[in-house]
Amino acid sequence: MSKLGNWKIFLLGIILLVGLYLIATARVKDDLKWWTDSSVYLEQAEYLIRGEISTFYALNKECMDRSYSEYGPYLYPMGFPFALAPAVAVFGRDFIALKYYNLVFLAASYFLFFLWWAKRQNALIIPFLGSVVVGFHSFNLTLVDHLNSEYFFLFLVTLSFYLFDGCKTFRGLIGISILSFLAYLTRDIGMFLVPAFAVIILMKKEGIIRLASIVVPFSILFIGKLLFSPFEGGVHMNRILEIDGEILLLNYSHVIETFKNFFRVSLKPIIDWIGRYSIWSILFVSLGLVLFQSIKNWRKDLPVLIFCLLQIAVILIWPSSYRQGTRFFIPVLPFLVYLLFSATQNLPWRKVSIVFGLVLTIWAGSTVVVARDQTKAYVKNASTFTGDPDIILMFSEIEKLDPPDFSLIFASPRYLRFATGTNSYVIVEREEILHSGSKYYLFLSGVSHGYNPNQDDDEFTLIGRGEKWFLFTIDPK
Repeated sequence: MSKLGNWKIFLLGIILLVGLYLIATARVKDDLKWWTDSSVYLEQAEYLIRGEISTFYALNKECMDRSYSEYGPYLYPMGFPFALAPAVAVFGRDFIALKYYNLVFLAASYFLFFLWWAKRQNALIIPFLGSVVVGFHSFNLTLVDHLNSEYFFLFLVTLSFYLFDGCKTFRGLIGISILSFLAYLTRDIGMFLVPAFAVIILMKKEGIIRLASIVVPFSILFIGKLLFSPFEGGVHMNRILEIDGEILLLNYSHVIETFKNFFRVSLKPIIDWIGRYSIWSILFVSLGLVLFQSIKNWRKDLPVLIFCLLQIAVILIWPSSYRQGTRFFIPVLPFLVYLLFSATQNLPWRKVSIVFGLVLTIWAGSTVVVARDQTKAYVKNASTFTGDPDIILMFSEIEKLDPPDFSLIFASPRYLRFATGTNSYVIVEREEILHSGSKYYLFLSGVSHGYNPNQDDDEFTLIGRGEKWFLFTIDPK
């Protein structure tokens, strides 16, 4: 592309980056949510800064082992806590500042994604519209008020693809291999970047040295981690053995429903106008376009196809995928939209391509409007979580009580430890609670999903309460 063309790409990329960052930060609130991993990532970053990660590992391991269900790992992948640590060192527990910091990775991801797409297609409009559709989509903005690893992982993935295109030096490939390992340290599926890049090097017959430059550094780091890391991931990894036909069916239905909702959310006016079967029509047309693009440019897009297919395969076989909402799709949706939109440029009928171009323009505009309206609605909703005065009172009462380690049972033990320093764990059945040997039981409406003691239960004695919470001593007869 010409120098002028490069300036146009950069300018549109900056517009995309600033617009996405502004609409994302508008949703930020000064609290953390009970059900997310935000508090765990933040606490892990704090222990990293203090050089006490082994202490954090031991506490979290005990919490997971005591709980009725291993709902999380002993230690989260270290990539995101390392990325979060500098901000934590500067801002402490300033949730708004930390979320603003995390959203830099989201905005930078789509800046890089647009640059990658525009230079690859030698075009501006379609890559810009596609980046707007997926970047401003509610699926992508779901986690903006959280401190989760998805946006940092997406940044590493888009940076890897951006650098790989046109990389001609062995040193550059070694750097991409190390970057892929950092992506793996953030989310396990980051390891899929290496086979995606290695296959295209093999297909182009670029030589054993280039192949080794991408495979060997990652392999050395990967083996080193396996051999020398003192921490085990946790028994939750064994859940992959739980996979059966029912779970596969649930995950398959979840994948199909997610793709349907991707169109349904931002194309609702068009779908309502076309009729009840319109969503299936749009889904099949989109699938056809993706297949068309994949076949027509399969050599060029092979790394993208491999990465997307491997990610979707993991979503299909991971036992709890159907309960994870849309967050597992955040790294894969941009590249699927790339395949979909790029196909409209390569259609053999110019008039059809023009019609698709108009549809894509309307779609991008509709997505921005929906994002604006959803952001306004989100901002109007009062915070009902950790910023609630009633919850602050609950934390204060727990701190006054100062229970011994793991003598308290609560539905969200990781957040309670983060907020009060109290080590607790999860049990939901009454008889198991009574025979647990623990002294205290905390029930919080809207968070606790286990046994709710009533006034007639003489084996639970109420010793503190607020509007939403009840603190009991456990007195088995």
